[in-house]
Amino acid sequence: MVSWNYLVALCLLIAGSQLVISETTKATEVASSASQQNTQPSDRSQIDLGNIFQLLLPLLNGANNDSAIDVMGLLQQLTPLLSGNGGISGISDLLNMIPSQLLGDKCAKDGLELLKDLTSFKMWALQMIDASGKPSRNLLQGNNIWFGSYDDCLKIHHTVPDNTGHVIDGAYAQINLQLPPNITAIFNSGLGMFGGQALGIRWDLCIPKSCSGDQIKSMLNITQLRSLGLTVASVDFAGPKSLEGDTAAYVSIAILGCFVLLCIIGTIWDVVQDRYTISKKTSGHQVQNTCKQNGVNGVHLKEVTILNDKTQFCNGGESNVKQGLDNPSFTPVDQSQSNGTSQTNGISQPNGISKSSENSQPKSTCNGVGEKTNSKSVPEKSSLSRIFLAFSVRENGRKLLNCSSPPGSLGCLNGIRVLSMAWVILGHYMSFCVRVIENKTDMINMSKTFWFQVILNGTLSVDTFFFLSGLLVSYLFIREVKKTRKISAKQMGLFYFHRFWRLTPLYMIVIMIYTNIAKYFNEGPLEVPALEEMARDSCRKYWWTNLLYINNLYKSGQNEMCMAWSWYLANDMQFYVLSPLAIVPLALGYRVIGLLVIMCMVASQIISTGYIGWDIGDPSLFSPNAGRFFTELYVKPYVRIGVYAIGLLLGYVINKIKGKQHIPKVVLFVGTLVAGTAGLLVNYLTYDQVIGDHTPWGPDSNITFQTLFRLVWALVLFWLIFVCVHGYGGFVNTILSWGAWIPLSRLTYAAYLIHLIVMASFTGNMRGFGYTNGFYIMNNYIGIFAITYAASFIISVVVEAPFLALEKVMLKR
Repeated sequence: MVSWNYLVALCLLIAGSQLVISETTKATEVASSASQQNTQPSDRSQIDLGNIFQLLLPLLNGANNDSAIDVMGLLQQLTPLLSGNGGISGISDLLNMIPSQLLGDKCAKDGLELLKDLTSFKMWALQMIDASGKPSRNLLQGNNIWFGSYDDCLKIHHTVPDNTGHVIDGAYAQINLQLPPNITAIFNSGLGMFGGQALGIRWDLCIPKSCSGDQIKSMLNITQLRSLGLTVASVDFAGPKSLEGDTAAYVSIAILGCFVLLCIIGTIWDVVQDRYTISKKTSGHQVQNTCKQNGVNGVHLKEVTILNDKTQFCNGGESNVKQGLDNPSFTPVDQSQSNGTSQTNGISQPNGISKSSENSQPKSTCNGVGEKTNSKSVPEKSSLSRIFLAFSVRENGRKLLNCSSPPGSLGCLNGIRVLSMAWVILGHYMSFCVRVIENKTDMINMSKTFWFQVILNGTLSVDTFFFLSGLLVSYLFIREVKKTRKISAKQMGLFYFHRFWRLTPLYMIVIMIYTNIAKYFNEGPLEVPALEEMARDSCRKYWWTNLLYINNLYKSGQNEMCMAWSWYLANDMQFYVLSPLAIVPLALGYRVIGLLVIMCMVASQIISTGYIGWDIGDPSLFSPNAGRFFTELYVKPYVRIGVYAIGLLLGYVINKIKGKQHIPKVVLFVGTLVAGTAGLLVNYLTYDQVIGDHTPWGPDSNITFQTLFRLVWALVLFWLIFVCVHGYGGFVNTILSWGAWIPLSRLTYAAYLIHLIVMASFTGNMRGFGYTNGFYIMNNYIGIFAITYAASFIISVVVEAPFLALEKVMLKR
């Protein structure tokens, strides 16, 4: 069975031989006389078609044995076709003489039809060749993919005019060629990021859809290619995917559709209830106006202000409700927005008159001065009504976009949370970017600059979230216990239930989207179906480890873990489960016990990081041991818990001091100087490896750095938040406490879950490599950041916020 690729290769060889012949005979042609040219017989008359068919028969019969095909003899017979008066038309005549009965399958017939129409310059054939990749620039910089025109190739649909209904469609084939070892060595010498792996060439070709990958691979692996050191490693196809037969995708879409339907119902219910409430309040307002006009007992009554649908998002609009015991760093506070708050020493306080002054004012009603009325203008909502309202897009959107802070909140944390999320997205974007740019060596050189070190050390952004999580859990728990002055079993049960309920529903929905639907977001030549399917297969097998928050302990390899970036959530939940060991003694006044537990957590991180790092030898995400480093050290709780423990300590300190600590100017200056210097060192000390003689650190230096730099960063955050909370943060606290951060900070949990799905969709839909520079990075990064938060808002309104509201319904709060 013949493949059209043989014929294409044959034509290329003919063209090459003709070029050589024309160059070597140029002098003879110039010296020949005009009479000799006129009497010379036509080259086409010398063609032995019978011999040509004899030489073609092994090829036409699908012979894969190189010895059975006399390529050079065939070239000698075909060369006259490109000489004299023959040219392309000679090839066309020959192709038209080939009986279709000799061609065994549709791939061969489609290939022959392509060559026929190509020699006749038919548009569809030219489009297929035009849509195939050509050797490109920057090969030595890592531009190892010769892209074709993906969309143009898939648009090709040609009906052969033979009245048989024969149709030829285009298919986008990705031919992976393995290079000779000496060429691979040249690439690897400049592209250290590939870790010594052979860098091959991928040549994208537009071919007839009837040809399979095995046919192309077997036909291209011929002696002539192997003699050049080139072999076809694999052949892949890229193209649109169909939902047909994908039951998991249908079920997932149906579940999401149910959420959307509930949101529509809840929003309609909210509007109807709101109109009813306004009607009732307006009726009560008219009664009060009547009382005022009558001047009951000479007391002037205040008018009632009614908040309608036009309430500004940043004006509050809700009464303050008690916050939950936990407030994970990614998860929004149980956003109990107040009608306005002010900040005293960095801690939000409610505006308005105090409780004592409020009680000193007599309350006047129509029944007399100072009397209370038990009547309510609006009846309390039923549980069913509250369930519907939990899915109201209008209500949930209003809560998420509210710019006011609840009393007692630490305003500077909002800015830290959003900026840390931006840091996470930037680090992951750069790791994606290096795979989809043509000038990879430029990116490597860029990574050696001073400013780039903050990206290489971007893993500290995750430690920032561990620190914030510990701080908020400790701060809110101790504050709550101080109010009740006791800790009950029910309280601790709700402590854990509350946390699980807040994180898990959205988490599971995102896993469902990632596993069953996200692959349909990607369509293009840069998606890698095999790797993507392997990652999703891990989710199908081990999703339950995510549900139990043990995916960092069981099946924790990068190629085994479901949603590899979800290791953070497992660590954070495990820290949360262990946190009462420290915060319960601190809340009950057993300070020594609580501080000892915190010290043990810090010691655990130092000892385990040092020992495991020594065992690995070179602990880093950018070393040859990156796989072991990720699985054995990077994702494990015992090498991260120290940062969380320092956050627990700060939460206790803030509750203990209550924002009343006076910091002398000298202490403030020295502390800020030391913290600032330490923060710069942990982010930029790695620049030492690329300056001067460019000597990388040895294992001992690397182990020491990995052991200490996260804890030092936690101490830097400790000082920064401590001075901001106590009113010494200056313009830094002003920036971090900016009200615009608040809505974005509520979306950080959803943003963390979906940002890598957004990036995979971005790269999966690219049609070729980009050329990186500062503007390219900034432009794409800002776009990904904006799309991530826009998608986070949608999924928070539809999934996360309803479950937070349903919790209140269940607990009758």
